[in-house]
Amino acid sequence: MIQRRYPLLGLFGGTFDPVHNGHIAIAQHCTIQYEMPSIQFIPNQNHHHKPDVQASASHRVNMLEIAIRKHKEWPINTMELSDSQPAYTVDSVKQLKHEFPQQALCFILSIEAFNGFNTWKNYREIIDHCHLIILGRFSHTIKLHTWQKQLLSDYSIDHPHELKNSMRGKILLDPYHPPAITSTDIRNNLHTNKPTIDINPAVRDYINTHDLYR
Repeated sequence: MIQRRYPLLGLFGGTFDPVHNGHIAIAQHCTIQYEMPSIQFIPNQNHHHKPDVQASASHRVNMLEIAIRKHKEWPINTMELSDSQPAYTVDSVKQLKHEFPQQALCFILSIEAFNGFNTWKNYREIIDHCHLIILGRFSHTIKLHTWQKQLLSDYSIDHPHELKNSMRGKILLDPYHPPAITSTDIRNNLHTNKPTIDINPAVRDYINTHDLYR
């Protein structure tokens, strides 16, 4: 009997404040590595996990549009910006699973984000609706928390192709190390008029035009 294989839909959330080349590298890696037909960029509100968001939602979306306009396979989903109430990942993946019932949703996050995953609303329930792809290597000097060990014991898989075998409920540790670029460093460089090479030149022009991060 031939096992059914589900197409993957990547979900890439973040404040994108501003979007930078590291974000683009992650999306390119996942598109190729996992043969993802599409990755949705999901800009957050002024996120409760990152309270230092500086640019408005409209500016952040505009910068995203500029940065990924050549990639029609990377649409921007503004679902988390449409409500004044706090948006939570668990609610977003529930809604997206309803909208894309025949695709296996893959939520992409970094090792750093995974270290705080237990602080997310109903974090275990998130895996009931999607897979997790965690980018980066666990350092041998970092001790895993009990909740992380339990999650990995329950849901971890070894091979990327296993993601397509089910609609949800798998965690894949991907040793890919994204470029060491942070939006915080870029904002600091812009604020102090230091060279900023890790963003799309058109995004940098937009930032200068609208006098952002000054």
